[in-house]
Amino acid sequence: MKQTFKYFHKYRSINNCEYNYYLKLIRSIFLMLSSTLVLISCSSVQESETKSSDSTNTASTYVFDNVTLVDSINNSEVEIVESPVIVEKAVELFIVQIGAFTTQEKAELFLLKFKNKINYDLNINFNTEKGLHVIQLPPFRTKEEADKVRDELRNINELEGTFTVPNYK
Repeated sequence: MKQTFKYFHKYRSINNCEYNYYLKLIRSIFLMLSSTLVLISCSSVQESETKSSDSTNTASTYVFDNVTLVDSINNSEVEIVESPVIVEKAVELFIVQIGAFTTQEKAELFLLKFKNKINYDLNINFNTEKGLHVIQLPPFRTKEEADKVRDELRNINELEGTFTVPNYK
């Protein structure tokens, strides 16, 4: 026994297979329309956000420059005393670096080799940013001093790569 359904047209009966086909067709059309609606609404939200951010960038900002403070208890103007701003200035020192090594042992061997040839104190420091053991002279107060010592060290064989590094303390 076949089941028949009345569907849209009052004079034609459809079977189960046709009914399922039309049902799937209607569902797919509904999904396409709803997804299109979602995409359109998302793009319009993004567009309106872009327009609003552009308008805030061009809008002028009101600054309260001429506002006087009033003591609410005494109904009198309050004098504003600005405290001086203390700005700490970083002292720029200059370091002469003569080598950089991946291990402490290599740095120490290099240091022993040149310690007698150089009349300056040499320090081995670990540079955490680079992950290297660097051999440096103590800091100089001016770049000219550091460059003078750097040029002097470059005249020694195997120290041609010596350079000056700014160091902020």
